[in-house]
Amino acid sequence: MYNNLDAIFTAYGEPNRVNALSATAANPLLITDVDAADRTAQITGALTPTYGPVIAAEFGAAFGKCRQTTSADLVVLPASSVIGTNNANATAAMVAAGANKNGVSYPMANRWVLTANEKANVAAATSAYNAAITSIANAKNTAAGYTVIAVADMNAVMNQLITGIRTESGSFYTANYFSGSATEGGVLFSLDGVHPNARGYAIIANEIIKVINREFKANLPIHNSAYFPGINIVPTN
Repeated sequence: MYNNLDAIFTAYGEPNRVNALSATAANPLLITDVDAADRTAQITGALTPTYGPVIAAEFGAAFGKCRQTTSADLVVLPASSVIGTNNANATAAMVAAGANKNGVSYPMANRWVLTANEKANVAAATSAYNAAITSIANAKNTAAGYTVIAVADMNAVMNQLITGIRTESGSFYTANYFSGSATEGGVLFSLDGVHPNARGYAIIANEIIKVINREFKANLPIHNSAYFPGINIVPTN
């Protein structure tokens, strides 16, 4: 199937949209990309002489918006339980051809992957919300003549985690997911990969405290984040 798709996409100027799988190296996932050029008609037409119009149309509909993932894509963590499983929408002809495995031989649904375009949309929406919050706070503060609403920019804090944050106590944390016992001490997210763990929430609380102290001349103590539990990797994890 990959060879057929590669030939079709290449013929229409997309030589790297799908490439043959490797038996010795890691392979990209096969996904549905809503922003990809729709090749439903081209796939259907190319496969009709071999499979007939009905089966060819089934393959065209399923694979017309597919492509393999690239380094620009972000595969969400829950996708790990779906990759390689049977796709319920695969037709009998696809099952017979072995083209029914999610992410391997059948395109994974769009919800399992953030593409480059979707990442840009998320970033733009995040910036817009943050700008609106800051604008409202500034307007309130200007009208009052003093700080009424203090804004702790959590997006900026999260962006710092990309390269890492060193706390007042000397601990170093990043946004990386855990990769073994050697890294668990510097992980701020829980095992779901989305929500902070207790140590992560301590970092967030400290950033809020810093803003309160600065804007309201308060003297709230900063907590040592290392005193809060992080993730605990045990053999059953």
